[in-house]
Parts: sequence; C-alpha cells; structure tokens
Amino acid sequence: MRILQIVPFPQRRGAEVFANDLNLWLENQGHQVYTLYLYHYLESDALRPSTPHTSAMAHYRSKLERLPGVNPRLFWFLCHTIRLFRPDVVQANGGRAMKYGALSKLLFNSKFALVYRSIGSPNFWEKGFLGRRIANQATAQADAVVAVSDATLAEFGPCRGPQLRRRIHRGTDLAALRQAQPIEREALSTPADARVLVYVGSLSFEKRPLRAVEIFSRLAAEDPGLHLWMLGDGPQGEECRLLARKRGVEQRLHFTGTVQNVAPYLKAAGLHLLTSDTEGLPGCLVESAALGLPCVAADVGGVKEIVLDGETGFTVASDDIAAYVAKSRELLQDQTLRAKLGSRAAQWSEKFALSAIASQYVELYNEILERREDCRRP
Repeated sequence: MRILQIVPFPQRRGAEVFANDLNLWLENQGHQVYTLYLYHYLESDALRPSTPHTSAMAHYRSKLERLPGVNPRLFWFLCHTIRLFRPDVVQANGGRAMKYGALSKLLFNSKFALVYRSIGSPNFWEKGFLGRRIANQATAQADAVVAVSDATLAEFGPCRGPQLRRRIHRGTDLAALRQAQPIEREALSTPADARVLVYVGSLSFEKRPLRAVEIFSRLAAEDPGLHLWMLGDGPQGEECRLLARKRGVEQRLHFTGTVQNVAPYLKAAGLHLLTSDTEGLPGCLVESAALGLPCVAADVGGVKEIVLDGETGFTVASDDIAAYVAKSRELLQDQTLRAKLGSRAAQWSEKFALSAIASQYVELYNEILERREDCRRP
C-alpha cells in the first residue's frame, strides 16, 4: 500500500510526532510511505522525520495564507507530489492539511482514498461562519474521518462528513519509552529530595501555561521543597517567567525548552500537571501513564480516556485553579496514593501501544480501499 501523509509542520508536537511514528511502523510492515510537510520549520526543536519526506517550504504567516481557501503554491506542490508518488491513501493530519487534501481529491477525480485525521477539537479551532463552512466542505470529501478520542468524534455529529468514522487513539512505543533513564535532577538545579511537578507542552494560549505557573505558586507557598519543570517553548514563555517572578517562585521554576525525549524528565518527576483549554488526546498523558506517573489534568477533549478520575490520576474543570491545587496537594502529600494511581496508569496505558494503534489504521485503509473497489464493480 502507498500512503501519503500531509502534515502542516515538522515540529516536535503530539500530532506530528505520531504521524512520524506511524509512518515508521508502516514502512517496517512493508508499506510505502511518504510525508509532505506544508510549511517549513527551521527552529532548533524541529522534528527529524524517520521516513521519506519533503517540504513545500512555504511560510504559514505569508500574505497568501491570509486569504480564504488554499495557498496556490502549496496546492501546486501537493499535486506535484501526488503525481510522482501515486498514493493509494492520502491522510490529512489536522484541519489545515485537510483543506489541501480535499481540493486535491477533487482535482484528481478520487484516484486515491482520503482520510481526515482530526487531531483536536473542531469546535474550538473552527472560528466564524466562513471557517466552519470551509471545514465542513473539506470534510465532506473524505472517505473516512479518524478522531483521536471519543470526545472529538462526537463533535462531528450525524451529518458532518463521511459515514465511515473511527476513533483511533494516539499510540506510542511503550517499550522504548520505558527504557529511558531518569534525568539527574541536578541538571535542572533541583535538589535530589525535592518534590517535582512537570508540565509538558507548548507555552501557548490554548495550553494555558500561565495557569500552571499560578497553580505551582500556590502550592509552593506552603511547600518550600516543591519545584516545577516546564518542558516546552512558545509565545507565552516570557509571561510565565514574569508571573513566576511576581509570585516569588522563579528560583524553583525551571524551563527546559522543547526536549527531544520527555521520558527521562517524566521518570524523575512526581506529578504531571496538564492545564489546557482544549485537547484531542494528549500524547504526553499517554507517556506519563506508561511510566507510572499520575496526573492532575483538565477535563477537556479526550483526557478522560487516558486519565481515569480517581484511578490513574485526577481530572478537574480546566479553569478551576482551586481544584488543581487541592488534587495536586493530595497526591504530593500521599506517596501511597501516588504509587497506587501510577501503577494503575501503567496498566491502562497498554491499550495505547503503537503496534495496536497502527494496526487499526491499516485495517481502516484496507476497508476504505475495499469499499472503493466494490463501488467500481458493475
């Protein structure tokens, strides 16, 4: 099978990392895979793809990107890639990629099957009448929709997009993850006996990193041995530093920037904090669960499909800082409870093994292609 992945950026974030892991698994199973990245990403934390790929090298802030519809240059590049690669399946990862996949399917008269992988909450990201209209028309061209969580899948409703829909969770290589060694705390100026909260994700508005700093500052006021590691980078990084300074906790707040492998940090931490306003299925929670690290997480998107409230961690309303503080305090002070929830989380994480998840994609691809073949028969 020949599979083309359309991915917006080669950045080290959950959706992009999973697309890369999926491609590597597919290639190892004998399939031919290729990835087209729509936009260049020249930051130091750029993802290094493991399989054949190319980039259209457009800039997502160019004037052409401000126009409704598609960037003509990107669309031409995609069509050129399709002609050369001749895919059986094109998978568009995210709404930005999907509009290009939909238009190319119309142009090529359905010579390939189109899969839309919805990586987050459509209702959160599709703003305004025009944005929703374009998204709905693009989704209608898909042969199948894959949502990363039941919560995301439910947002499509009965009349939005194709009838063939699947919930396929985010997967990860659990064995490789568990082989990591804990990072030395001294590398982050953290005492060996400190209690450590960890935040993993972009320092951007939808992840609410300022909320994480506020929660930490309230806990730190009553616990002088508490530290926070913030793994990630983004536009709100400086605001986080300013807030930490204002709250008097800047000496115990440690920024790592984006890291290639979060497992050593998760293994050395005591509790994971997720404060987002929106999520699809956070890969960092899968990784924490696999390593037996409990989490206090915002109850958004598919979070409850990873964090079983009271069993593998706690979920709270995304804007309820008092609840974050109370649940975090409970876990930080009760080592027995933390170990119990962490053990249950590690068991639960087995359902997110990469091999099991990737196999579901292959089954879906085969089902789509068989349906298309049936439709061609007289």
